[in-house]
Amino acid sequence: MNGDGLAGINVRPQDSPWDKYTSLVLDNAIIESDGTTANLVAGASSYAGFHTVQVNGQVICTGDTVMNTTASSGKENLGAGGSNNFIVTGGSYKIYYNPSYYNSYGSSVPVNGADHGNESLSYFQLSDPSRTSVSTIDKNGTTYTYPVANASADGQKYIWVPGEDVTFKLNQTGARFADKTTSDKKIKAIRGGTFADAVKANGVSTTVDNPTCTGLKFAGWYTDADCTDGNEFDPAAVTVTAPLTVYAKWIPSDTFGISYHSNLSYGSSDYDVEGEGADRSMTVMSYEDVIAANAAFKPKNGYTIQRMEYQGRRNRHFLCVGRYDHFFGK
Repeated sequence: MNGDGLAGINVRPQDSPWDKYTSLVLDNAIIESDGTTANLVAGASSYAGFHTVQVNGQVICTGDTVMNTTASSGKENLGAGGSNNFIVTGGSYKIYYNPSYYNSYGSSVPVNGADHGNESLSYFQLSDPSRTSVSTIDKNGTTYTYPVANASADGQKYIWVPGEDVTFKLNQTGARFADKTTSDKKIKAIRGGTFADAVKANGVSTTVDNPTCTGLKFAGWYTDADCTDGNEFDPAAVTVTAPLTVYAKWIPSDTFGISYHSNLSYGSSDYDVEGEGADRSMTVMSYEDVIAANAAFKPKNGYTIQRMEYQGRRNRHFLCVGRYDHFFGK
């Protein structure tokens, strides 16, 4: 092992031939980093000095290895050059997740080894740090056990295992996620586990707060677009073994209001106004008043809204507001 500024530990041959195999095997090891290395905490790079090296260099992490870093930058990770040379099959790794870091040398995203198909892995923080192992499924359909007996220094457990996408669809015009976005949300789940097994996936929170839609009430997530009884999605009970799409269910609500849509691609520019009063009547705002209330409603890049058009539901007149009446910019 020879540290030359590319890593805290740089794994490479001392002399030619530069493409011979050199491996760093971390089995039940403890790795500590204070964030002061010039590059990766440990790496088998594809380049060092003036020599192209380590096409066959490996970093292999097995057993209950633990890695502790400050998790403050992309260099606080492990990596290897070439393809399929950074292998993780067990342990907890508190790192800064940055999949593009180290790309010019190799990869800081590990695979699970030839026995499991060398599949690129996803990075999860377990919701229950008392777990000592995780059962997961490789791309060949084979179940294997990932040991994680020891937590990282913060008491949490961070693992590299196969993941599957869970896509959340709003399933309703005018609905929004809690962060005001309208595009589908795609979040990784542990393959062979449940969505609730992790609190973070690839650095992203797995929490999906209940969406909202003026005049309708959110009634849960379902595994079919028609939201059929019996197809409820329970994040703690449904085992994810393949890509999964879930759909929001909506039911009528006594609330009412008007939604103003700019018809622009950025959904946060829409503006909702809740109504009140027994007569369920509201006054439609002018375009200027909507902009004054929500500056994001004003089009960007030189576009203008020429008129607002009404689109209600079930032929309700906008002065006698139903559950959810729409005005769209043109």
